[in-house]
Amino acid sequence: RDDLYETNGMGLKEKIDEIIEKVPKDEKPTVLLMFATSRNVSVRLPNTSVGEMLQDLGAENIAYDTKLSEEEMQVFSLEKIVERDPDFIFVQTMGDIEQIKERLIKDVETNPAWNTLTAVKEGRYILLPKELYLYKANTRYAEAYEGLAKDLYPEVFE
Repeated sequence: RDDLYETNGMGLKEKIDEIIEKVPKDEKPTVLLMFATSRNVSVRLPNTSVGEMLQDLGAENIAYDTKLSEEEMQVFSLEKIVERDPDFIFVQTMGDIEQIKERLIKDVETNPAWNTLTAVKEGRYILLPKELYLYKANTRYAEAYEGLAKDLYPEVFE
């Protein structure tokens, strides 16, 4: 239906384009995108939906390295994370949030190096809401983009 295409397709695209247009062109915040379940924690690359949103918003994913294979990038080490010291850490979660928090503490946060990261020290270690960032946001994509934009550029997106 043409009306639904206009509203849910083109209308949504226009809203997203407006958000992207506001992004400061002279800033390139570094991000680490993680994926956490009750069983494990891994990193996500720019080829995921949230990775692409971050890229659209001018962020640089520190896990992406053209010298490594996709498999090597997904097992990114804490040493590499510390070395590249991201401005932001975003975590997508799947499953019970309390169990995920326990897994994050066990696998990541208990390492003393974790607290040396700029993102952690400055309160930019962010668990993303599942309804916008785990599942496809569909008609809420503009809201998902805006949520990330507010985190990345609070001075622009109040």
